[in-house]
Amino acid sequence: MKDIIKLIYVKDGNEYTTEINRALFLDQMDRFVDWYSADGSNYNAQKLSDIIPVIDTIRINYSIIETQDVPFFEYTLNDGSEENIFKLRRPFKIIWEILQYYCDKAVNGN
Repeated sequence: MKDIIKLIYVKDGNEYTTEINRALFLDQMDRFVDWYSADGSNYNAQKLSDIIPVIDTIRINYSIIETQDVPFFEYTLNDGSEENIFKLRRPFKIIWEILQYYCDKAVNGN
């Protein structure tokens, strides 16, 4: 398993990239699973915890996301180039803010 997940963020016709520390991202999702297991609002974190170990890239297209009721991202797995879609379920605000943090990081070149 590689240590990083490549994030590709497309906004205003520009493509930005950054790296997500796989272990840190997985740890964040695992914590959300634990914190929110009582009220059942941990679907997004649970599903991400399941796939983070095998994700190779995450692609977020701002132009498409801003037209959607619920955000989503495309991803590829380590064993292939086939694109998959992860559509978040409500509530998704905390998970989406984490992903948006990485998008902002990509735009700012950090």
